[in-house]
Amino acid sequence: MKKTENTTLAIRETLKHSGAQAAERQLTRIGDTEGDDQLTILVADLNPAEVAQIVGLGDFTKPSIAVHFLSPKQFLGALERLGAKWGEIGDSAGSTIHTLKEDLADFVLSVVLHAESRRRSFIEALAQDPLGGKMLVALPLWEQGCPEFLENYESATHQKGTWQELYVEVEAVDEKFFDFLRSQVVALTKNDKACYSFLKRTLQALSDKASGHVGQETVDNKEIEKIFSI
Repeated sequence: MKKTENTTLAIRETLKHSGAQAAERQLTRIGDTEGDDQLTILVADLNPAEVAQIVGLGDFTKPSIAVHFLSPKQFLGALERLGAKWGEIGDSAGSTIHTLKEDLADFVLSVVLHAESRRRSFIEALAQDPLGGKMLVALPLWEQGCPEFLENYESATHQKGTWQELYVEVEAVDEKFFDFLRSQVVALTKNDKACYSFLKRTLQALSDKASGHVGQETVDNKEIEKIFSI
């Protein structure tokens, strides 16, 4: 147990002083030398902010090794911190909105599509989260094959590694939730203004959520520092 605590602290220090890439390399080395059981314990000790940094480094083509060991709670907590650097979106141009949406897509796809053993629990967590459904509706908007893929839905025709594969997985887990998402996406694509407004509101809500978490975590850290300075 003491060794695990020391390793967790070492990863935390690496993340703080050397960044997410260095922490990812450290986790990979631990996985290679000590196996998945040790990684499971270590990743479980990471808080959502730390998970957001490490997992946010990757995308669908090269996800973090940590995605295979996350709990649904860690996944949602990290996802809620994704917009910590976005700030006020306001009347951002469509190109900016699209870039932020790509950040969201990279995070969601890299976790859900790669964590096969936990995929169902992640999708169920998104379905139950007030912001989760909105984020899933946002992913297809302005993307290739939208709305055609959903209007003429055939699961076998999906493009691997994209929002289409994610929607196929959602259907396999919760058909009613899939039908809801599909109807929302198709309706929004009929009106460019409504589509833009929805994307802006959803991304701003994610940014606001992240700001709230960051603010609270800053307060908590100051309280910890105060305790240790007494």
